[in-house]
Amino acid sequence: MIDTDLGTKILHAVDAGFDEQIEFTRELVRKPSTRGNEATAQDLMAEGFGLHGFDIDRFKLDPEELARQPGFSPAAVSYENAWSVVGSWRPASPKG
Repeated sequence: MIDTDLGTKILHAVDAGFDEQIEFTRELVRKPSTRGNEATAQDLMAEGFGLHGFDIDRFKLDPEELARQPGFSPAAVSYENAWSVVGSWRPASPKG
């Protein structure tokens, strides 16, 4: 059964945040994000995650660990300054 009330709430939430999301996306694509130069884009993502209550994890990419993963494709660029940012939603009272 489709919850039309929930669907309406979702559509209203998307509409309410649309202009803000477009501006965030514009700012993100202005940031350098090629390998070795992605720090400003990663910082913006971390800031955005934080503003929305996500837990933020930063970690440095390890090319030796990556090489052991299925589908790894050797890269011709340095991972020396390669960091990743992950935002995780961890609600205090998850609904099961």
